[in-house]
Amino acid sequence: MRLESIASYLQAQSVGTQGQDIFINAMPALDEAGILLRQPFSGTAIDHELPRYRKTSFMLITRARTMQAAKILMDAAVATLTVSNSDALTDLHVNYIRPRHEPIAFAPTPGNMTELLVNMDACYVDLG
Repeated sequence: MRLESIASYLQAQSVGTQGQDIFINAMPALDEAGILLRQPFSGTAIDHELPRYRKTSFMLITRARTMQAAKILMDAAVATLTVSNSDALTDLHVNYIRPRHEPIAFAPTPGNMTELLVNMDACYVDLG
């Protein structure tokens, strides 16, 4: 999954800023609020019969000082990323990106912050 494209799209839609509160695969431990995009642990499968076609998922994680703040950030990110039949991401033709489930809360971080997770399913054609 091209998470850089997802991060750029979130930034273009004013959900956050890459490197400040939008991160890919790792978020600094001391950041109090932000969005983390993570690759699936299984990777993105390649269909050799349909070059550039991808059906995969990625993890969307939000962190904030309170549950309410983390939920507001998650709702904004999910609403922005839920797209279908779109060329909104310049190097991907998106058939769909959509949440698989409601947010899952984790135990508080060592800094006593709240983190929520939603797995996002994605189907797209990689134009890059």
